[in-house]
Amino acid sequence: MHKNIRGLYKLPGLVVKRPFEGFYSIKHKEAGSYWFVAVNLLLFWISYSFVRQYASILVNDINVDAINSLADLLGIIAVFFLWCVGNWSITSLSDGKGTFREIAITTASALTPVLIIWVPAAIVSNFLTLEESVFYHLAITISLIWAAFLLFTGTLTIHEYTALKTAGVIFLTFISMLIIIFLFVLTVTILQQVWVFFISIYTELTFS
Repeated sequence: MHKNIRGLYKLPGLVVKRPFEGFYSIKHKEAGSYWFVAVNLLLFWISYSFVRQYASILVNDINVDAINSLADLLGIIAVFFLWCVGNWSITSLSDGKGTFREIAITTASALTPVLIIWVPAAIVSNFLTLEESVFYHLAITISLIWAAFLLFTGTLTIHEYTALKTAGVIFLTFISMLIIIFLFVLTVTILQQVWVFFISIYTELTFS
């Protein structure tokens, strides 16, 4: 438990300051835990919801009344799980050395720049003029590029790939995510059709 609690505050700082060392500690020193993943996802959801609700109207055109925070949380969890499953499935077939646990912790760690920047940026946006709002968009863009860099670096480190192979695996991971979504939708559609078929048979037998 002590290791898990310590990892909640030590690992993100290490990943931000020294990315390769941070991801190396995930791979070889068992840094982080599923508790860390859960906390980072929760913080990401809070940051995402905060930006959508409290960023200035100069930089945010979202209808606050239409926001469903629970749906946002479920969407975040779904995308995160899809990425982890997709990455694990691709790397398992391409000599990747990372486990599902390491993929999850690495991905959660890569969210750190978003957790650092988004809420302060949303608060500051309320004091900016229209001309100054470009700095808000710049901050958000920097956080996303930074997070993408950390995800790339983490994937490279835990799977022990080259940079080129890492780029290819990330591309294939997105493809696998689309395939998983397609198969899920197809399965749900077939099950609905089967259900309707049996209901229609039952109805005919009942009223015949």
